[in-house]
Amino acid sequence: NTSGRVIEESYIIEVRSSNFKHSPYITQVFDFTPAPGQFVNEAPKWIEGMTYKELLDVVLKRLGGTNKNYVSLGAYGGSITFGFDHLVPNLDGPDLVIWGNAFPKSSEAGIVQVAYDANHNGIPDDPWYELYGSAHKEPDATFHYSITYYRPDSKKQPVLDPKEPAVIDAEYIRWEDNQGNSGFIPKNKYHKQSYYPAWIKEDSYTLSGTRLKNNAVLTTKGESKIWELNPFEWGYVDNKPNNDPNGSQFDLSHAHDSKGNPVALKGIHFVKVYTALNQVAGVIGETSTEVMHAYDIRYRKLLEKR
Repeated sequence: NTSGRVIEESYIIEVRSSNFKHSPYITQVFDFTPAPGQFVNEAPKWIEGMTYKELLDVVLKRLGGTNKNYVSLGAYGGSITFGFDHLVPNLDGPDLVIWGNAFPKSSEAGIVQVAYDANHNGIPDDPWYELYGSAHKEPDATFHYSITYYRPDSKKQPVLDPKEPAVIDAEYIRWEDNQGNSGFIPKNKYHKQSYYPAWIKEDSYTLSGTRLKNNAVLTTKGESKIWELNPFEWGYVDNKPNNDPNGSQFDLSHAHDSKGNPVALKGIHFVKVYTALNQVAGVIGETSTEVMHAYDIRYRKLLEKR
């Protein structure tokens, strides 16, 4: 369309200009709120006395620019919000790349939300729009889902699970959702630090979004039982390997508002990724989305040709 051509032409002019100052990569991290999980307080590493701003700086160093050091979002609802220093336009085809650390049959799918800086203040306080993937249209998708996690009691006696020898507390962190369900994030012997984010002072916190259907299946191969996390067809972070276009590329034309209506965005400045699954897969533990890299597809291509 005409507006798309104008934006693309302005891209080309700016990239060819000696005054080009923008980056195709993440330049800001505004929020990092993981749900409890076995990599929380480890990826990134929490250091006692660290301020929240210092934590965000550490996250940015891991993900910003061409860096590819992942951060873990923990169990369902855990999220990261980051931004670009320019408008990422909604043109024909994929507009964004967001990498996870998935390999075949290890999908820990995360949902992507985007926002346009409508009030031009440089912070993500504008309406969010969700990029629908293939599983959003399936009957088992739960919209307007929310879950509350409770700080673990350090004095509680651990509960062992005879079926999972690696689990050292099967009832470690309790959760309740708005569907009348409850359960626990277990703790395993491989990660003995606290799974509750150290910088969250409240004894409970609530996270919300869309929940996708569970994808973990226990399979038998020979004498071994193996958990497989089957990938969704397309549209999610950390769902398929990064070299699979359906595993890393995102089209802004898939944006929907909070009522599920398609929205035509001219572009976006901010991105939020959150874990879309609430499940525990045996020794693997909770399903937790990892994010490690992101960029504006067209800006990067133009820079490579510069």
